[in-house]
Amino acid sequence: MESLRTGDFNIQLLRVIKDCNDVLLVLPPGGLDRCINDPEDWVRKEIVCALENKKNIIPVMKRNFVFPDHLPEDIEPIRNKQGISAAMDFFDAVVDKIASKYLTSKPKGEGTSDEELRKLSEEGDPSAANELGIRFELGTNSIMPTQMTSHQAALYYFELAAKLGNNAGYYNLAAIYEKCAFDLTLISDYRIDISNLTKDPEIIRTKLFEIAEQYYNIAAKNNYPAALYRLGNFKENNKCLDEALVCYKEAAEQGYVPAQNALGFFYQNGIAVKMNLEKAEQYYQLAADAGFTPAIYNLAALIEAKDPDKAVDYYQRVAYGDDGIPQASYALGRCYEKIYNDIPEAVSCYRIAYGNGVIEAGEALQRCQNIIL
Repeated sequence: MESLRTGDFNIQLLRVIKDCNDVLLVLPPGGLDRCINDPEDWVRKEIVCALENKKNIIPVMKRNFVFPDHLPEDIEPIRNKQGISAAMDFFDAVVDKIASKYLTSKPKGEGTSDEELRKLSEEGDPSAANELGIRFELGTNSIMPTQMTSHQAALYYFELAAKLGNNAGYYNLAAIYEKCAFDLTLISDYRIDISNLTKDPEIIRTKLFEIAEQYYNIAAKNNYPAALYRLGNFKENNKCLDEALVCYKEAAEQGYVPAQNALGFFYQNGIAVKMNLEKAEQYYQLAADAGFTPAIYNLAALIEAKDPDKAVDYYQRVAYGDDGIPQASYALGRCYEKIYNDIPEAVSCYRIAYGNGVIEAGEALQRCQNIIL
């Protein structure tokens, strides 16, 4: 986004392709059909540009994509490029595999030692300071500043990154203060000075939330999407719904999927905006296509009445596993019972949901078991 902010968008894309090392060619079903008969198609021009400049092209093939039988000669070589099948159900794993096995370039900081990052930070590199803060926060650091805990060092480097104007630094600072507000015992780990406050836990908690919101607000003013989303959460919790809507919209426009999901919820329920189920579905779909689990569940619930088969497919994607949504298991059981009259499958789903704390699934489970008996 930052590198494309000026000039004609398509021309700038070609310049960026020439300057980069790797090109991810995302291929949904039928994604290359547009290129076959139109030499002026911009996707085709981008592929040609990448081939002519000998870039490392990585086809990222989404579910049900197949290469057309015949491709124009100028883009035919992409058929033989080593790519990856991208099941969005396993989005994180797909991204990790691309980063670790296919890219010739690496994110800034990767492969840089902690000591090198420390020196870069002292020289005023905000990205290095933020990266080092992340390593201390995750406990993957190999150095330890004198008389600092790992958490305190994380806070120090995030503060340095923020001071140097790094939006991610502001965001990470806010996240720490917010985390400490939820769990006051963490204050001592980060050695946050609260000596000027009373000992009343609620006053301390309120102050920490205020500081977190201030930092989110700074990054949000610089259009940092994750901060816009979290600021929207703060506004929503404080019943400032119009302001929350603005934050979610600005983050969603940058493709931030949690904000797209939040916008879908606002449109579905008429919160700070006129109810619009079509727009709700559109925003849920955007986030669901990116593999965002809550959006997949919300989309399924929204379309269940008009398209139960599609809803069941979405419920199945998020009903199982360690990260499964218990309510999705319950909804899936309800579909099997009420729509398909498949009582054994309903029992299986209700049992999972009840085991994960969905109380109403217990009654449904008993009802279905009585039918079987």
